[in-house]
Amino acid sequence: MNKSKFSEKLLTGFLVLICFLSLILVPSAGSISENAGPETHRELFGQSRTVRAWVNDYAVTMIRDLINEVNHTDLGYADLLISADQQQRLLEDGWTQSEINEQKSQLDWSLQQEFKNSLQLGNLHALAIDNATKTTVRRPKTNALAQTDSELSKNYQFWIRAEYDSYGVLSVTSNSGYGYSDFYPLSVLADYVQYYGDFSLELHEPVLKDITLIFGIPNVLESDDAITSLIHNAEYYSYRQLASRINMVLYFILFLGALYFTRGKMRDTRLGKLLDRIPLEAQILISVVALAMMEEMSYNLGGIMLDLYSQSADDINGVFQILGYEFTFLLECFGLYCAIYWIRAALRDGWHQTWGKMATITLWRRLWHGVRHGWSTLKQWTKECFTVDFSEKAHSRLIRLMVVNVALISVLCLLLDDFFAAVIYTVFLYFIIMRALKRLRSDYETLLGCTRRMARGDLETEVREDLGIFEPLHSELDDIRYGFNTAIAEETKSQKMKTELISNVSHDLKTPLTSLISYIDLMKQEPDEAKRQEYLAVLERNSMRLKHLIEDLFEVSKANSGDLKLNVVDVDLVSLISQTLFELAPAIEKAGLTIKTSYSHDKIVLPLDSQKTYRIVENLVSNVTKYSLRGSRVYLTLIERGEEVVLSIRNISQTEIDFDPNDLVERFVRGDKSRNSEGSGLGLAIAKGFAESQHAHFTIQTDGDFFKVIVIFNRRALEDLKPKPAETVKLDMPQAPLIDISKNNENKKD
Repeated sequence: MNKSKFSEKLLTGFLVLICFLSLILVPSAGSISENAGPETHRELFGQSRTVRAWVNDYAVTMIRDLINEVNHTDLGYADLLISADQQQRLLEDGWTQSEINEQKSQLDWSLQQEFKNSLQLGNLHALAIDNATKTTVRRPKTNALAQTDSELSKNYQFWIRAEYDSYGVLSVTSNSGYGYSDFYPLSVLADYVQYYGDFSLELHEPVLKDITLIFGIPNVLESDDAITSLIHNAEYYSYRQLASRINMVLYFILFLGALYFTRGKMRDTRLGKLLDRIPLEAQILISVVALAMMEEMSYNLGGIMLDLYSQSADDINGVFQILGYEFTFLLECFGLYCAIYWIRAALRDGWHQTWGKMATITLWRRLWHGVRHGWSTLKQWTKECFTVDFSEKAHSRLIRLMVVNVALISVLCLLLDDFFAAVIYTVFLYFIIMRALKRLRSDYETLLGCTRRMARGDLETEVREDLGIFEPLHSELDDIRYGFNTAIAEETKSQKMKTELISNVSHDLKTPLTSLISYIDLMKQEPDEAKRQEYLAVLERNSMRLKHLIEDLFEVSKANSGDLKLNVVDVDLVSLISQTLFELAPAIEKAGLTIKTSYSHDKIVLPLDSQKTYRIVENLVSNVTKYSLRGSRVYLTLIERGEEVVLSIRNISQTEIDFDPNDLVERFVRGDKSRNSEGSGLGLAIAKGFAESQHAHFTIQTDGDFFKVIVIFNRRALEDLKPKPAETVKLDMPQAPLIDISKNNENKKD
């Protein structure tokens, strides 16, 4: 017994000693670790790759600002990589100004994101000097960067000076002692030049001459930014290293003590008996948490030492930090003691006997799981009883509710020992049901109001009311409202298009008819034969125009109705386009246009109707000759892309495109709203109809006055147009019947 008490006292003294050592080491750790990190911040900044990246990024912005200040311009980052001469070459290569501006905008945005972090550094001062004009640019504008090394060394803990000479050679002329000689401020731009090197947009690094760049970090930091965080992290890392060593020593001493105090008959002590009564799960949890907290304590102890040494924490906060550390350390002592205690107990008494002591805990665990499972089942069953679903029959749920009702009444009767409890419950149930009915009626009235509003034609107002039990119908009502709005809009558009179609047809048919009637009257009154022949030529020309108009209208009608008959053969699109351009050369020359063609292959063959495909290309080129800006270039490309063949025609419109380009594929719609231009307004409609009849995709794109038509043919879809093998079976039939049929046809002709 005396030995047991002695062991308890010895254990208590051991824990007090450990806590005392930790209390001594923590406050004194600051002075011990003062020299653990970098000797000065100057060395830290000079060795940091992060600071080097900040300075390089900052330099690009300073160079841009200096160029703008000297030349009185407003250049962006992209203008440093794309010069005016390069832009002119791109325009000569076929680029449009909008395409160049889009590429520059994307490049400028990317560089802004690249430099965003460095531009937010308030403690990084920069000075750019144009040596020729003595123009200076500062960031921030209030920084005190000087041009002499002595002043820089006096006011800045880190600085670097770099100069571009008259030949554009960059060199670091001086630094704070821990700078770097391989300073390259245009490294980011060089990366972009290399990245875009494989693309058509060629970038070039700017050539800089007679420029001085100075960067510095002041002795007194002016703001809280990434630089202060870098300093704090370096100090914290130094303290954390020392904290890890302190913890390792304390944990080693604690481990030796735990081995000593768990030897022999330590289980007969009060602490041992206490551990025997604590559930094994709790001890395991404490041990695991304690061991896991050992690593975390290294970080926490480092933070505590940093706050105490830097005096950033007040006295009360420091006391609480120390107390929290001591409490956590005692918890770790207890966890480590539990782990070693049970391992040695299992080795001494056997694993079976050690785990058998916790059978009661295992039983309670099973009981706890049973209670949780029963509670979850009861909650699920109750939820099913009181859930209303109008799409299913409610007989089974109604029976469940009645069973619950009887059970509750029985329990009340047993508890109150009086039938009066059933009466009270019934009255209470009556009020609950009435309240539910009122809520149901209110929800029904709300739903009815929404449907009545829609029935009156109000389809614009959204259903914002809470429908309660009918809330699942909320989305359905929105779908109905959207469907009605869509149908009405489509019908309105259809009626408008019909009206415009009738008006356009009347106008385009009336014009040649009026001309025919007028010239017929003139011929009747004209005695001069020469004049009559002239009038006759006009009549013939207008008659042919009317004929072509009616034929085009028939073609559009057939295409829209799907009644086109296709004669599918293998068509070389490259030859077909060349033939079409040759035949339309006079019209192209008259319009003053230059056709730029581009083919991915010398020969691209597809199974198409040659006449219909020729008409598609002819109508597209004719449309270009009528509505393109005179003297402009037209780009016609034919590209084979996997299973697709893409035909595109790009041109610049002569008039402003202030309408929906998709309306141009409607019948009798022209790009010239005054309807003074040639044509019937059916060209694009016929082209689209013929393209879609051959399973092609026909689209129109516009960007300002830029007009583009794209026709995409799909090889797999065109396979359906080829004649089926069954149609060629007739070739194997006897020839005699064919001779008889031909003879019959000759007899009929006779």
